[in-house]
Amino acid sequence: MEQEIQKEAENEPLLTKDDEPIPINYNSPLNFFKVFKLQNPVVEICLFSFLAVYLIVFYFGKVKNEKIAKEWLISTYKIWKENFAELGIDDASTLVRDGNHEFWYYATGRKHCQSVFTRVKLCPRQDIISIVRNFYQPTFDKIVMEVVLNKNESDDFVFALMARKMEAEIKKKRYDLKNFPRRYKGNNAPNPLDYTVLTDAFDFASRFFDNTYVKHALQLSLGELDNPICKRNNPWIESIIITDQPTTEPDIDKILSDEPPLPPNKTLTITARIPSDFDKKNDDMEAVVVELTELVIRIIDFIGEHGKVDNDELSKKKLEQKRARASEIQNMSPEKQRKYEEKLRKQELKKELKKKAKRGKTLNGRKIID
Repeated sequence: MEQEIQKEAENEPLLTKDDEPIPINYNSPLNFFKVFKLQNPVVEICLFSFLAVYLIVFYFGKVKNEKIAKEWLISTYKIWKENFAELGIDDASTLVRDGNHEFWYYATGRKHCQSVFTRVKLCPRQDIISIVRNFYQPTFDKIVMEVVLNKNESDDFVFALMARKMEAEIKKKRYDLKNFPRRYKGNNAPNPLDYTVLTDAFDFASRFFDNTYVKHALQLSLGELDNPICKRNNPWIESIIITDQPTTEPDIDKILSDEPPLPPNKTLTITARIPSDFDKKNDDMEAVVVELTELVIRIIDFIGEHGKVDNDELSKKKLEQKRARASEIQNMSPEKQRKYEEKLRKQELKKELKKKAKRGKTLNGRKIID
């Protein structure tokens, strides 16, 4: 056997240099598929079909999101230009893309506020996985308008109007709503089955819900008025939040340090749903868009004009609260009195930390200026 193998090897012609095989370039896509071949045509068809569907969905989803964002700005453009000195930043495009399903624009130059930052947050229509997930976990296109208010034109307070179904979700993410406000149950408050109201300024809340334009906007939001768009999309307004407190829990060590952080801005944030099929505009759709944009402007003015409690009214209110508290403590058992006093000490500590963060203190010969 060994002799036969050796004989065959001797008779086999030797390869010259020109006859040597050319090395395969594995970086070339064509050569890659020559070497790594899928033997099952069904698998090949499925893979290429999925890739084609993914690219088509990505393109058309991206285009539709861009169309919705542009239509929203076009529909509200006149209102922004009439009420603000500047819309957009310098020479940049008024509407700025932030990813494939988020856009924003910026307005400034108006009384009672420093700026309005509007974010258009759309469903990720370009993502086929998110589209499938949306069938059993629906998401909505949203508009979020955050207004930085002038600090000295209103009292410091927290106010939140939230759709009842979303209360837990909203509060979970916000330190200010979990710690400062209490539930408002005034006669003019919205139906508690529809909206939850939290605030530490009951006088402001009472005046706020007496405002005719606010009443009309909330009725429209709940689909109580003759507008089919809002009937299909209620609650249209998800939340209205006014706060002078941080949304995340502050670091106590930083607040007590030589260089405490600057106090948070006083802000108004309105979150609302963009009606479904917004790209198919009609008169009812236009009315909803205009109503929301004008609501933001009217609330800005309302806070600037009615955000302060009259000094006589405030003094009277504090005196009544002090008397009521003293009477309440006298009727408590010693154990309850101890717990109540402990609660008051914690509240005073929070107030002291808040004042220190706002005003700054002279520490180690250095003046911290806000």
